[in-house]
Amino acid sequence: MLLMLFRLVAPMNHSAYILDLSQRILFSGKARSWIKLSMLVLSMLIVAKPSFASSLNEIAFEPKVQLTLDALNLPFLNRLEVLRTQGEVGWSNLKEIIFSSQAPYTAKWNAITILPYLRKDESREILLICLKRKEWYYRSSALLALSRTSRTDALQWAEQLLRDSALVVRSQAVSVIGEIGDHSNLPLLRKELSHPRNFRKGQSLWIRHQIEEVIASLEQQ
Repeated sequence: MLLMLFRLVAPMNHSAYILDLSQRILFSGKARSWIKLSMLVLSMLIVAKPSFASSLNEIAFEPKVQLTLDALNLPFLNRLEVLRTQGEVGWSNLKEIIFSSQAPYTAKWNAITILPYLRKDESREILLICLKRKEWYYRSSALLALSRTSRTDALQWAEQLLRDSALVVRSQAVSVIGEIGDHSNLPLLRKELSHPRNFRKGQSLWIRHQIEEVIASLEQQ
């Protein structure tokens, strides 16, 4: 029965491969029982939910978007040059990649941080959206990019993100404050230096050393 079902519903590409592999494992005398169970559950998901099978197949972007995605893997200056030549299409592709559920976060990071170098004014609206996303890499990369468009906006967001739940985002906020070099942030940095969120089980987190360095640098300016 299972063999007939597999042949009947197996979609193409990756889902078909998984179903075929599941079939081999399920009827293998060597596979462990938990492996058989896992493959059976995965096969049932593919059979019961076409959207799940479809998501397995949709692992690539359209060719025009893929060109932009490939460019994001280049060194910065090469990346910038290629994306500039792509013009309006490239800009549209960047926005699609940034908010895609398929693109890896490294590609999203590179896409977000390149925006100000392509269109400084237009990038601001996108960055403000990213700063409010729940994924840490959106907030961290958008703050970095915002510091290349508006020091005032970046400083305001950095002050807010010093209290972020993600340590890497707080670290980015400290870096931006240090780069902008605003002495008015010294009291805020000193407060963060002793805040419980920058300790774990009584041990100092590395961000405290970073804060100390920024404080020392601002005091010397």
